Amino acid sequence: MAYRISAADATGAIALERTTAAGALKKARELEAAGFRNVRIVDPDDREHEVATFAEQLAAQPA
Repeated sequence: MAYRISAADATGAIALERTTAAGALKKARELEAAGFRNVRIVDPDDREHEVATFAEQLAAQPA
């Protein structure tokens, strides 16, 4: 399973992958904190999420 993270800043776009949902969320939050915009996470089912929405869905999942 791969989670894709995409974002943009003044110099261009970036695309990264993480193997876990938690790892994807952590990297997406780091990108936001670094000033990147349009940060999105695409899950293994090819659904695109904003960072806040993804975090809510992840927190709502049973452990």
